[in-house]
Formats: sequence, structure tokens, C-alpha cells
Amino acid sequence: MNPLRNAFQNFLQNNHQKKKTIILLLAALGLLFIFISNLLFTSKTEEINEEIILNDEKQLSDSPTINEIEQMYENNLVQLLNEVSGISNVDVIVNVDSTYIQIYDSNEISRKQTTDETDTNGGKRKVEDHTDERITSYKRKDNEDVPVHIQTKKPIIRGVLIAANGVEDIEKNREVVESVAKLFDIPTYRISVIAK
Repeated sequence: MNPLRNAFQNFLQNNHQKKKTIILLLAALGLLFIFISNLLFTSKTEEINEEIILNDEKQLSDSPTINEIEQMYENNLVQLLNEVSGISNVDVIVNVDSTYIQIYDSNEISRKQTTDETDTNGGKRKVEDHTDERITSYKRKDNEDVPVHIQTKKPIIRGVLIAANGVEDIEKNREVVESVAKLFDIPTYRISVIAK
């Protein structure tokens, strides 16, 4: 037999009490490491999650109105178009469909049940029942359930009217229409450009 193996077996047989003590110490040390790592990392994760929740709620409560959104788009577009060579004295009207659209997490449940029936006269029929259900997901915060916010989408732009000096030229007019269409991701027929 291997001398190392004999020594190990001898140690285990002669030092049964020592073995129990070493195992208990190792187990206690492992539990201590788990407890300490839980304290350190859980508190940081909870702080980060709490910051995200607070930021989400702040964004939702500070959501601008339709008029404020339209005004913001109009000011940005006026400033941009006044910088374009040959265009000046720009006025813009932007029409948006809604405010920012909030998207919440939800679970979709779809059920389909098919039943084959046979009546006493030998007739057969197949009955299908479809049920689709969407349930909003909630998370617990300060002893109340709040929906899980996933995303905020910009409002859909319904139309843009631009009045400016320098857009009499068809080529300049087309450039403005195409630029606005790309900027807002809307079709060109929703944009009107007129000369002052």
C-alpha cells in the first residue's frame, strides 16, 4: 500500500475528534464568508435598484404636456433651420399625437382549448376556444405594488408646417422636407413647407 494513504487513514482513525473539529471550523468559516458577502453586495444592489426606481418615478411624474413637447420640437427645428444656408426667418408648427408613451412589463397568457363532440345521432363537431390575456407585472416598493416600467417612447408626430424665407426654390424646399422627414422619422406627405 501507499505510505501516504496509510498515514491519512491512520490520521482519520486516531484523530476522530480532531476531524470533527476541523470540519465544524471549515463549515463555520464558509457560513461567515457567505454572510459577509451577502451584507456587502446586497446593500449595494438594493441601493442601485432604489436609484433606478426613483429615477423612473421622477421621469414619470415630470412628464411634459403635449404643448410643451410641441414647443420643444418647434424651437429645436427653428434653431436648426435658421442655421441652414439661404433659409431665414423660420416659423414652425409641430403637431404630436400624444405625450411620451410609457411601456410596462406584462405577462401574456394564451390558452387554446379544442373539444371534439359526438352527439347521439352520430354527428361530430369540433369546438375551439381561444383566450388571450395580458397581465401587467408589478414590483413591491414601500408596501405598495407599482407596475414594472420598461421603456418610454417618444410621441408620434402627426404633421409639421414650416414657413420660411428662402424656400421658394424647389430644390431647397425638397431638402427641407427630406431633412425633417429623416429627423422625425415621418413620411414626407406629413410635412408642408411654404415660403413667406
